Amino acid sequence: MFYLIGKSLKHSLSEQIHHKLSPINYRCLELDSLDEFFLRKDFAGLNVTIPYKEEVMKYLDSIDDKAKQIGAVNTVINSNGLLTGYNTDYDGFIGLLQRNEVNIKDKRVLVLGTGGSSKTVKQVCLDLSAQSISFCSRTNGENVFTYKEVEGLDFEIVINTTPNGMSPNNDDGLLLDINKFDSLETVIDLIYNPLSTKLLLSADINVKTINGLYMLVHQAYVAHKLFINRDISIKVVEAIYRNLLFENMNIVLIGMPMSGKSTYGKRISKRFNKQFIDSDDEIVKLEGKTIPELFEIGENHFRKVESKVINSFSRDHNQVIACGGGVIKNKKNIDSLRQHGIIIFLDKPLEELQKIDSLDRPLIKNKKSILDLYEERIDLYKKYSDYTLIDYKL
Repeated sequence: MFYLIGKSLKHSLSEQIHHKLSPINYRCLELDSLDEFFLRKDFAGLNVTIPYKEEVMKYLDSIDDKAKQIGAVNTVINSNGLLTGYNTDYDGFIGLLQRNEVNIKDKRVLVLGTGGSSKTVKQVCLDLSAQSISFCSRTNGENVFTYKEVEGLDFEIVINTTPNGMSPNNDDGLLLDINKFDSLETVIDLIYNPLSTKLLLSADINVKTINGLYMLVHQAYVAHKLFINRDISIKVVEAIYRNLLFENMNIVLIGMPMSGKSTYGKRISKRFNKQFIDSDDEIVKLEGKTIPELFEIGENHFRKVESKVINSFSRDHNQVIACGGGVIKNKKNIDSLRQHGIIIFLDKPLEELQKIDSLDRPLIKNKKSILDLYEERIDLYKKYSDYTLIDYKL
């Protein structure tokens, strides 16, 4: 039997990945302590995650040279009772950098956190000839800045190795303002759930942002080869990564009232086997009132309920979310939707919108009100969308 051991594994994708690599018995196992588990040695191999990547080393009979150099282990092989530790995160992080064409050489790198993953990142950056590698944490120490202290410096690459912002704590406050680094080129967050953390979303538009999903798949690939003691084609890594990315991604539809978000969304959800969510329908279910009735209470009240619904469903995966026309009025809604979603603007021409019966729309009374809404919102739709569909069929 093979396991992933850690303390909080509810949202782990490791089981899916290893089962796609080859049919082995692999499952997640949450442990509060390691003593009894390692006393039994009732496993063939392990992956190890937060917070045990360093602690696990004391239970091992031998440690691979690279893992020893790093000072952290994330993979353990049991050979007739003898336990050997490896660090496949090292391979995974190099794979992540290569796939995203991130050049570490001669760059000033800032690493957030000082745990086991930070040690792996440090070794990779050393091996790839970074100009400098700095660390920061909530408390300072030898060669470690506090988050407040580090904001007065400048870096080209920032790498988060902490669990800050990881599901279910998506709304954790940011550790620091990365946009104070004038030379910033790339932000990497080793977290993969959500796909876009608050840290990644906070980066300026010209900064490259990368999550940890590919690293997760690549390190699992290397670990799996150790588990089964045979080679597997590297091509499977990209295939599994793309599959997991799409399975965990939400497709978010925005646009004017009557642009066909619900109709189009239902068709997309059926085509790609994703759950369909209509935010207005969910608001009605939650409040027990129709949309017009809620607007009679006041638009501010409606927008607060809308944000609550959007924040809730944005945390889930594999959905098509059809949003109300005014969802773009609150940037927090967009940030929530972007955690797992790509945002598509259904840009139905104004002249077609004005032909549609809109008597049930609380903000639309006549053709003039459609024009006013369109002019008020069009720039926001364009600003917040990743893609725009113009000539689409319903």
